[in-house]
Amino acid sequence: MEFRGRSYSVEEATVDSFEGGRFRLFSAGASRSKSLVPSAMGAGSCAIDNSSAFRMDPSVPLVVPEVNGSEIVPSQKLYAVDCTAIILVVATNPLRKLGNIERLIVSTYQSASGGGPA
Repeated sequence: MEFRGRSYSVEEATVDSFEGGRFRLFSAGASRSKSLVPSAMGAGSCAIDNSSAFRMDPSVPLVVPEVNGSEIVPSQKLYAVDCTAIILVVATNPLRKLGNIERLIVSTYQSASGGGPA
């Protein structure tokens, strides 16, 4: 693949793809994340996953750096992110600092592509 006049190799990610990197970003669906994230972590990388694979795992911080960046620590090697949560908490965090928020009514309209090929 060429970008801005430079050529880059693009390859399928496999369990053997992760040597030599510090950070790996995953956003290819939960099943791919579940199969590849352990290999990335085993190779010493910090994994940041945008799928639903680890979002509800209490041992995996759901991080929005502008809001709870203190959760990012060297010993943690896996973080979950969520596009809807990011938008919501970045918008409401300044309001929360002014006082208690008693209720939020939130509607999101996700693209059909977020549901996968089916």
